[in-house]
Amino acid sequence: ATQPLSGMRCLSREAFDAALPFAAGWGVEAAMTIDVVNAGLRVEEVECDLHHRVTGRDLKAQLHRAAQYRDVARAIIVRRIRAKRNGDNHKETGK
Repeated sequence: ATQPLSGMRCLSREAFDAALPFAAGWGVEAAMTIDVVNAGLRVEEVECDLHHRVTGRDLKAQLHRAAQYRDVARAIIVRRIRAKRNGDNHKETGK
């Protein structure tokens, strides 16, 4: 995936239901992808002519990226914990 955190998703009803409940904040995209793949559904990246505003390198931009990283990490960790509780240690990676 070239833009896994783009914020753009188009889901079938089945995929939408598989992704519920949604993760919080910036982790929603990563969590949706994990949940949909774990449900046995296909994920396809479609190139779109959409662009995000470029963030700088100042403190505000660094804090913004740190918040994104925190939310994505939280979403992944929650899914790993759920997979372990369900007896599948690698479910979120498809291994």
